[in-house]
Amino acid sequence: MSTDYTTRSFGMPGAVTVDPNVFTQGIDMLRVKDRRAARREMMSETILFRTVGPGKSRKFLSGQIQDVSEGGISFETETSLSEGDLIDIFFKRQIAYADTCARAEIVRANNMGACFEVGARFV
Repeated sequence: MSTDYTTRSFGMPGAVTVDPNVFTQGIDMLRVKDRRAARREMMSETILFRTVGPGKSRKFLSGQIQDVSEGGISFETETSLSEGDLIDIFFKRQIAYADTCARAEIVRANNMGACFEVGARFV
């Protein structure tokens, strides 16, 4: 490791040089452990879903899956969803070559500008 305190590369070959004058979240962020109980399967597949409940449209909507686990799913969509909404989900898992249908509750819906990043837990 360099003794020059103006920039640091943290002694790793090919490491990015860090300027201490630039605000960062800190190196400890790299040590954060995933708190999820189930292992996530990263995917890039199309998802079809529809909202469930009285007064809700039964029209199919679409999105792009980011990851899925036995506990829930994360996906992006152009459709605005709210926490607490129930949805029926339909997608094909390429690894298992199987169609998957499930009901999920929206636990997170972040507006990313052009789309929404949604997290849902299976119920």
